[in-house]
Amino acid sequence: MARNDILRFALLLTIPTLVVVGGLIVFPMVHLVYLSFHTPAPAGKGIVFAGLTNYVALLKAGSFWTSCWVTLQFTFLTTMIPFGIGLLVAVMLNSVERGVLAYRIIFILPMAVAPVVTGLTWRMMLNPMYGVINYLLGFVGIGPVEWLTNSRLVIFTVSVVHSWIWMPYVMILLYAGLQMLPSDVYEAAVIDGAGTWNKFWHVTLPLLQGPIVIAILIKLILGFRGFDIPYTVTGGGPGEATTNLVLYAYLQGFYFFKLEYAAAVGVVMLLIAIAFSRQILKVMPR
Repeated sequence: MARNDILRFALLLTIPTLVVVGGLIVFPMVHLVYLSFHTPAPAGKGIVFAGLTNYVALLKAGSFWTSCWVTLQFTFLTTMIPFGIGLLVAVMLNSVERGVLAYRIIFILPMAVAPVVTGLTWRMMLNPMYGVINYLLGFVGIGPVEWLTNSRLVIFTVSVVHSWIWMPYVMILLYAGLQMLPSDVYEAAVIDGAGTWNKFWHVTLPLLQGPIVIAILIKLILGFRGFDIPYTVTGGGPGEATTNLVLYAYLQGFYFFKLEYAAAVGVVMLLIAIAFSRQILKVMPR
């Protein structure tokens, strides 16, 4: 078979995938951009071209900038919390010699539950009146804590719930990286008199740099587009304390029926994601 025939056959095999990708990704993205430049027609039938009207309204809306600040806080917390805990658990799990399989199963369990179910369960557990969290804190003289109604505390609470789901994912990445580290480097460090902390700081972390970068980048992406936990736990409240950009676009589009305005929010998020992806491509080779 000639080379050109092989290439044509390979292209033919990719057509179903291209059709699916075009229908599920490309077309909705193009329609999103198209919709963001339109507004409802005066007669209420159809839409008319409006230029940058939606984007101007977006930049003038205080609620949009509030959602940007919430997104920044939520993304930072949902990256740092699972990374710190995941790294600690991975290091501890890497030092365990017996019962490793049982520990792995236990730590992975949060990922086996649907995020919506997790969010609703935590919402009941954090209820200030009959939640089990405040009930247990009452035994040590703490509470009741307004986990979901305190505007200063709620973003941290929602971030912890989100981190509870995704910490195992970070832990698995880092644990796999620890398993691949060469043992002779640690043996040389012991011969040089390095203690536990020095081995971790000067040997483990530098050798684990690749998995660490991957884990942080993936968690940044997951935190940036996080929707299920803020929606199910607080619905964006109290006020706008947990309304991130994804939830803000959802509320504008499906609660207030400003689909064109919500599309403009989606385009802004798309531009932010593209800019962030470029930074990922710069970091990953190194």
